[in-house]
Amino acid sequence: ILSDYNSTSLDLGSTATFRDLSKPMGVQNSSHVEEIKQKFENFEDPTGTVAKFHYGTHYSNSAMVLHYMVRVEPFTTLHINLQSGRFDVADRQFHSIPQTWRGLMNNINDVKELIPEFFYFPDFLLNLNFFDLGKLQGKKEVVSDVILPSWAANVDDFIRQHRAALESEYVSAHLHEWIDLIFGHKQKGKAAEDAMNVFYYCCYEGAVNLDAITDPAEREALEGMIQNFGQVPCQLLKEPHPARISYTEFCSRLNKSDHRRPDLLKYPTKWRPYFVEMAEERNPLLYLNHPLKQAKYYLGYGNVDSLVSISSDCTIGVHYWLPYDKNTPNYFYLEKDATITTKASKKLPGPFSRSLKFKPEMFAVTPDARFVVYGGSWDFSLRVYSLAKWKEAGASIRHTGLVMCVGMDEGGLHCITGSQDSTAIVWEINAHQDMASLKIVQTLYGHDGPVCAVVLSMCLDLAVTGSKDGTVNVHSVKDGEYLRTLRHPGLDITFTIDLLTLSYQGHVIFTGHTPDNHSMHV
Repeated sequence: ILSDYNSTSLDLGSTATFRDLSKPMGVQNSSHVEEIKQKFENFEDPTGTVAKFHYGTHYSNSAMVLHYMVRVEPFTTLHINLQSGRFDVADRQFHSIPQTWRGLMNNINDVKELIPEFFYFPDFLLNLNFFDLGKLQGKKEVVSDVILPSWAANVDDFIRQHRAALESEYVSAHLHEWIDLIFGHKQKGKAAEDAMNVFYYCCYEGAVNLDAITDPAEREALEGMIQNFGQVPCQLLKEPHPARISYTEFCSRLNKSDHRRPDLLKYPTKWRPYFVEMAEERNPLLYLNHPLKQAKYYLGYGNVDSLVSISSDCTIGVHYWLPYDKNTPNYFYLEKDATITTKASKKLPGPFSRSLKFKPEMFAVTPDARFVVYGGSWDFSLRVYSLAKWKEAGASIRHTGLVMCVGMDEGGLHCITGSQDSTAIVWEINAHQDMASLKIVQTLYGHDGPVCAVVLSMCLDLAVTGSKDGTVNVHSVKDGEYLRTLRHPGLDITFTIDLLTLSYQGHVIFTGHTPDNHSMHV
């Protein structure tokens, strides 16, 4: 994406900061163009098997991935196996991002692209496992953490700025040109030749008919070449990919939409407060949730959602809610559940622990607004309540302590609980009409204190738990494997976790406090 790895600050408003996305990596350096062109025009295979090509190497292969990921298992072990039981020579290791770019510019045979980890995974740039990667021959410098560009303060800052570059206006305006080279009409044929984008013939899908090769040795050698050399992906497009619309045009279209709610964070100057009384002073509102995957019946515009509320005495309210309606003066519609202040009100079944102080973290609502899942019961059970039938729909006792917190996966089929017994459990929710059964998927250990905050993402295969012992543990869901522990940077033993969340990109955010202050960590 970038071509500037030497400046002290990254200017995303300058075109000079970026690589030319309309050209392959092999011709980013204009001094290479003529030599590569001559190589293509002068190449002839007497047997007629090998077609003309610009590059004898490829932009993506397994060895290149191991080169970048050498500091992270299991890639470390795979790299050692590839190098006959040892690390490669230190000077050939990935040790500096600026040096890697200079190598690409100076070496006509180096055409590799970046791997996705450059945009989201800072840990692969750190030698957290303290591997002995050797010393550089010239300076005798030890190879450890990757040397960053001058404009990056640390690995997290590098990933943040690199991702910002990927999402910049310049890349948005030119990314379709790169797509044409890798997946589109410039991948093969005359367009690829004109773009200087032709690779060795074995890289292309269908270029070799392995079934027609009868010699086992020849077939094995060709299969090894295909596997190790790299492969061009399937051609998805035969015509030029359209350009992405600009941010200005996107905002213009969004403002013209009557039915799509705009991103509130992009218009902070337009915010206006509205006060709606949802509960009584003696029974304040404790929990409010707008489930995002409710069933909709598009018989006409204006179908309202359910907005679920729970008061401090566990009274449930199901309100009618339309979060964005340009045709109303307030741009939203809310009809309060009239039963919550009457004798007809509904409460979550107890009994609850006498010592319990209710918190919002004890409740969760399925995305389809059918069930409330909650803890706090005296018998340490996890319970499910049907909002359609207004009755308990299921329960299960697996913890040996009070269920302190509940987190719902966005798919609604799984949830996670944290308990005073210092464990967390991932559950599968099986709904049958208006009843629900709970099945344990994983039991997670590792905390020394009560688990007070949990979050679950089946999409990312991550379960994150926070405890009063001040630690945040990360586990995989599928295998229940412990991945890592996050702590307060100051390692303060009085620090306690309060809240925890997980972004769709895998960013963990937690808040906590000591006797002296409160803090948030990302």
